[in-house]
Order: sequence, then C-alpha cells, then structure tokens
Amino acid sequence: MSGKGVAPIAGLAACALVAAALAPAAPAYAWGDEGHEVVALIARSYLTLAARAQIDQLLSQDRDDFLAPDMARAATCADRYRSVNRSTAG
Repeated sequence: MSGKGVAPIAGLAACALVAAALAPAAPAYAWGDEGHEVVALIARSYLTLAARAQIDQLLSQDRDDFLAPDMARAATCADRYRSVNRSTAG
C-alpha cells in the first residue's frame, strides 16, 4: 500500500471532530418519574429474594414524606426532594 489515502481520511476525521466540538449541544431531557421507576424495577429484578426483602423492610420503616414504601416509587425521592428544596439543585 502506498498510504496516499491515509492523509485525506485523517484530515476529514479531524474536520468532523472539530465540527462536532463546535456544534451547539442539544438540550438534555430528564427521564422523569417513569424513567427512574423503570430503572428501579429492572435493578430489583436482579436482586436475590433476601435482598428484596431487606430493601422492602427498610422502605416500610421509613416515615418521611419523600421516601415511598416501594422501591420503584422510592427511586424518585431525590427529584421530589430537590423540587421543594431548591438549594440542593445544582
């Protein structure tokens, strides 16, 4: 191989990289409660029965207004807390 095609490809890749770096970033969209709940349920499916029981017991003992008694709803508590305590929002 003569290597003649390497420089143009490297230059094209460099141009694409610079263009991507300079392009305005698209806004990020939050998952919302549903996304957090789905992730919690997926995580729960990987737990052993003993681990699930321990988590359920811990959640049922908590009496504050932010932590729900089930794992899926508890996954949204940080967002709910942040919405009423704006000093925690970054």
